[in-house]
Amino acid sequence: GTDTGIDENDDITAAIPLSFSFPFYESSYSELYITGAGYLTFTDYDWANSYNFIIPEESAPNNLISVLSKYQYYSSSAVYYKDFGTYFVVQWNHLLDYEGGVYTFEAVLYPDGNIKFQYRTMPDISTKYYCSRSGIENATGIDGLAYWDECQRPAAASNTAVLFTKPAPSARVGATPL
Repeated sequence: GTDTGIDENDDITAAIPLSFSFPFYESSYSELYITGAGYLTFTDYDWANSYNFIIPEESAPNNLISVLSKYQYYSSSAVYYKDFGTYFVVQWNHLLDYEGGVYTFEAVLYPDGNIKFQYRTMPDISTKYYCSRSGIENATGIDGLAYWDECQRPAAASNTAVLFTKPAPSARVGATPL
């Protein structure tokens, strides 16, 4: 894949084009931004927020796909992406936490709007865990789905995956407060 050049938690890439239009909530996107904080977004931000957000929440960051967002260190670490034409992969490789725990995980985006989170390496959460979050959130921050949030024990372990499937258009109903 292509190395994003990310080497810090609060780094964010310039726009990266997708070879397909990706349907996400009420919109479709042809480009995305990858952060060092373990999420990607379809909104152009100047910075990446790694630890002070809830899914869903109206404050930034929004319009995001968070595979594992937390404060992480980059030491012999890298973030890669590759567009295969029929799917797009972002991999956060060998990120470290305060205690030296190692994390390697991926987001896979499909043209039908499905999203897969793959967790290759996660620390043993039976003895310790660290505040993090994982999930998806729309552009306004009003609608979202947390896989886990805040300081819950992560639902993922090494060599696991979760698939978010995009519902049929008739299955989505939204209401906005006045």
